[in-house]
This record gives sequence, C-alpha cells and structure tokens, in this order.
Amino acid sequence: MNYENFETLAFDTSNKKLREDLSGKVSFKSLLHNYSTVERIKKTVRKESPQLINIFVTSGYSVLRDIWILRSLSKFKIPTIVHFHSKTCGEFILKPKRLKWLGRCFDKYARGIVLLSKYHLDFFKDYFPKEKCVIVENFVDYSKFDNVIDSKSIDFLFVGRLSKKKGFFDLLEAVNLLKKKGVCFKVNVIGLAVKSSEEKSINQYIDKNNLRNYFVFHGAVFGEKKFNLFRQSKLLLFPSHFENSPVVLKEGIAAKMGILASNITANLIILKGNNNFLLHEVKNSIHLAKQMEIGLKDTALINQMCHDSSEIKKFDKSIAQEKITKLFKSVI
Repeated sequence: MNYENFETLAFDTSNKKLREDLSGKVSFKSLLHNYSTVERIKKTVRKESPQLINIFVTSGYSVLRDIWILRSLSKFKIPTIVHFHSKTCGEFILKPKRLKWLGRCFDKYARGIVLLSKYHLDFFKDYFPKEKCVIVENFVDYSKFDNVIDSKSIDFLFVGRLSKKKGFFDLLEAVNLLKKKGVCFKVNVIGLAVKSSEEKSINQYIDKNNLRNYFVFHGAVFGEKKFNLFRQSKLLLFPSHFENSPVVLKEGIAAKMGILASNITANLIILKGNNNFLLHEVKNSIHLAKQMEIGLKDTALINQMCHDSSEIKKFDKSIAQEKITKLFKSVI
C-alpha cells in the first residue's frame, strides 16, 4: 500500500513452505532458524536506518521469536509498532500470566499496538496499555476481485487449509450427503492439507465415496488464478470451527459472493448486519448440506446475496491505509 509517500521495506520471516503447521512447537532447528532471522533483521535495520519499524506478531509459539526481535531492535531507538495478529483462545500466549508478560513487553518496546477488531480490543484491554491500541481490520484490495455478478459461473468455492479445524472434513461429509440425494455440483478448492496424513485421509474418503467428480483441487494458488476463481464463484463455503478475523470472508465480499459460513463468533462479527450470507451450525455436516442445497436451488436468493455483498465497502484497503498512515505519523 502507498502510505502517503512513505517508502516501505518488507522483511519476510517465513520458512517458504507450502505446507506449514502453524501450531507447531519450538524445536532446536527452529531456534537456529530464528537466531539467523534475528541477526539478518538487525543487519537490515543497520543498513537501511528506517524511520519506523512495524512488526507482525502472532499468538502462537512464534511470539517468543517476535519478542526476541523486539528486544534486539530496541537498541536502535527506532519507533516500533506491533501489529498483533492474534487469536483469543487456543494458542500459546493466551494465558492470563503470559498475556501480562506480553503486555509489559509491548508497553516497553512498542509505540503503538494494532489489533484486529473491537472484539480483540475488549479481550486484551486488561493486559495491554489501552492508550497505545488502535483497531485496524484485516483488509482486502477490492480492485483485485472486481467482477460482474451476472457473469459468475462457478457454484461453490472453498479457500483455506484442508483440515478438520477449517471444517473441510465437514464439507466432505456434506458433499457425500448431497451426492446420495442425486444432487450434482462442483466445489473448487484453493488450499493444501497441512499434513500428508490429512491429505491421505481426504483422498481415501473421496475415493471410498466416489466424490472425485464433485471436487476440483487447485492447490495453493495465488495472483490472477486465485482472483479469477473468486470472481467466477457465486457462493463461498466457510465451515471453519474456529477463526480469528478471517480475511477469506472479506475476499468473498470483495468478490461480490454470497457467503455460507459456520455460525462461530469471528464469522458473525464480520457478517452481522448484512443480508449476504447463510449460516450453518458449526461441526454439523447435515445442516451444512441443507444450506448448500438451498444455494444450488434458490438462484434468486444467491444472486441477491451477491448484490448485497457488492454494497459492502468497509473492508477495502483504503480504510486501513488511512488508519495506518495516521498511526505512522503519530509516532515518527
């Protein structure tokens, strides 16, 4: 994004793996990798001498590395913002005592703390200095997803890791239930299984129940191919068991899609107040199948949902850009 003529330099700390277990624990190998990462970041900061440092921090075990980075960079006396891309349960740092420690670290090393929603602010307000907290939603570049609703041709799209937590096994069962009723359709899938064992289970289920004709697996796709699948699709399937602030829903909205999502809190926070969605009970493949059948049969309803999505503009990157630019200016 263009932050009013701020020149930005990105440092990528990822392992460059297509399959990555994001909930994996600390290992000796990861410690060596993280030590190397911290040293490379310090070298980059010395060379570039930035006016501002913006660090993305998550709530899993990688938070230990991220605090290590924060402490290491503090000696440069450069204003630092923490973008806390956190869940609110189920991850390493999300225990009261650990959050108190994290809050002290953020207060000591960060000039600003970016949180993903008011829901997150309410959750962390007892641990983080509230005066430093700013809400900036996950955002989407709407221009990448723009399309003409009447030209959409694909019925269903699933985007995400092919895992039980993402509801993909619920989707398999739902598709099988609809197959037994003689309903014909296809689900386009963007994503990979995290583990080879999960991929094996998926393939075994599909072969056992003769579901090959119901799925088109595109793998991990990016850029124009990904955008085209969104543009062409009428209904996004999002049966996840747990989410944080799911950007996939916002991508579906930007692509003027109807949304069929599980009724978890994170999804409701994004969807509430709109008429562009159907909900199903989380972990309930029977209810998911019923809602999918509605999506296939009631074309007028789905078209109306697509048009309702086209009216929602609040997740566009321009909104986030204004907030982030204002924050940058306040700390430099």
